[in-house]
Amino acid sequence: MHSKSQPAEVPLNDTDVLLSTTDMDSRITYANSDFCRIAGFSTEDMYGQPHNLVRHPDMPAQAFANMWQTIRAGQSWMGPVKNRCRNGDYYWVNAFVTPIRDSSGNICEYQSVRTKPDPEVIKRAEQTYQQLSNHQDKPQLSEHADSLPQFRLGLILLAGLSFLSVFYSELSLYVNLVVCLLAVVMLGVFIRWSARLQALTEKSRRIFDNPLMSFLYSGHRDSLAAINLALEMQQAQLKAVVGRVNDASLNVCENSASSLQCSDKVSLHLQRQIGEVSQVVAAMEQLSQTIGEISGNVNGAAEVANESEASTFFGKGNVEATIQNIQSLNRHLQLADQQVAGMSKSVADISQALQVIEGIAEQTNLL
Repeated sequence: MHSKSQPAEVPLNDTDVLLSTTDMDSRITYANSDFCRIAGFSTEDMYGQPHNLVRHPDMPAQAFANMWQTIRAGQSWMGPVKNRCRNGDYYWVNAFVTPIRDSSGNICEYQSVRTKPDPEVIKRAEQTYQQLSNHQDKPQLSEHADSLPQFRLGLILLAGLSFLSVFYSELSLYVNLVVCLLAVVMLGVFIRWSARLQALTEKSRRIFDNPLMSFLYSGHRDSLAAINLALEMQQAQLKAVVGRVNDASLNVCENSASSLQCSDKVSLHLQRQIGEVSQVVAAMEQLSQTIGEISGNVNGAAEVANESEASTFFGKGNVEATIQNIQSLNRHLQLADQQVAGMSKSVADISQALQVIEGIAEQTNLL
């Protein structure tokens, strides 16, 4: 049997920016290419899935509870996070999570920007998270340890010892007075400096107040650690803004390239359509010429038809006149026939009369 290989850490580059957004139910709505590449998931695999898809079991519940409490209150959260890859490997990130508001001011989604963390931060986080997972939530990891009161007390003791040393020293009075004056001046300077440090510490904690993260990012629990945490928070916020802008720029470039390809395709189709339209125009011109020829032929036919109609009308008049003439001739022929018949009768009568006369003549000759 082959033993299963141990999960390996996937290192991040200095330029890697893992960006994702989730809805109010912590379901992934966007994941950039760096996030998908490091985690080993595709965009389709991540879309709509709960964000704990990449949660590593070594991460204590207390850390995420603090994160959700912070971002649901409308504030940003920052901390080192160990995430799980699809194949079981893991990677450490410096996570900056911030709520995104809509135009009405209501929280509509959460944005997480992750960058490469410092190795010392990872080392402290591994130890601390293991303690939290083992329910060893020590007070020093959840409470502030303000160093200013101890610092002020030390200054007062130092000043007191300075005064005592003056009175019990064998130095001249002039030197003792100078030492006392310097001690008073230093005490005043340090008191004023501590007041300014206290104000700066309070301002830093208004930016991000998290004792646990203050310890993880600095290794200390004093006021300077709180100031350091605020600076880390501001730097993470700046990286988040730059990362989001760069990611949006990449998307714009990709969309521009896609739009350019679409424009090229549209231009090609337009050129094809222009060629087809040119062919149609040429065909229309030929059709127009054909229609012109047909129109000329139709006009010629119309003229011939008009001439034929005129000739027909004229011929009709001639035919009618001929018919009338024939009818008139027929009447004359009938009249002539009647006259011939009358003449035939007259000739017959004359013939009979001649026969009578001839008979009379013959009889006369006989006489």
